[in-house]
Amino acid sequence: MLATVLALTAVGAVVTPAEAAMPATPGRIDNLRGATRAIVAYSRGWGDTRVAVRLYQRKRPGDRWRLVRGPMPGRVGYNGFSANRHEGDGTTPAGTFGFVYAFGSQPNPGMHGFSYRRLQPNSRWSGSRADYNRWVTRPCTRARACGRTAGSPTGTRP
Repeated sequence: MLATVLALTAVGAVVTPAEAAMPATPGRIDNLRGATRAIVAYSRGWGDTRVAVRLYQRKRPGDRWRLVRGPMPGRVGYNGFSANRHEGDGTTPAGTFGFVYAFGSQPNPGMHGFSYRRLQPNSRWSGSRADYNRWVTRPCTRARACGRTAGSPTGTRP
């Protein structure tokens, strides 16, 4: 079984200055031992909102990681990363997370091995108890503008 993991990292007080100068790589992240693919989002500080994203792959656990793509620019929560995230604090949790599909605002860039979902104007991560933190689609309402922009001829973002 292929394991894919998203690792979100920020430099913290637990690394030396020499380590802080080097971006996080899968080989430096203990929780990736059994993974064969990893997406690593790295920032230089906990409060940074801009990250460098790199994609890595290896044939089998224990093999050397190979950089597949990156670095690419990315964004995290408006308050950066947190090791103790809670709802509404504007942070992205730091850690390693498995997932079953990829997603983005553009068409599938050529994903292999698992499905790809394209964000739609009404795509959301739910905050309700019934489907908390899951991808959902919700109808557009006045309270939920669903990505409408004044400059767009269709009223939605591409």
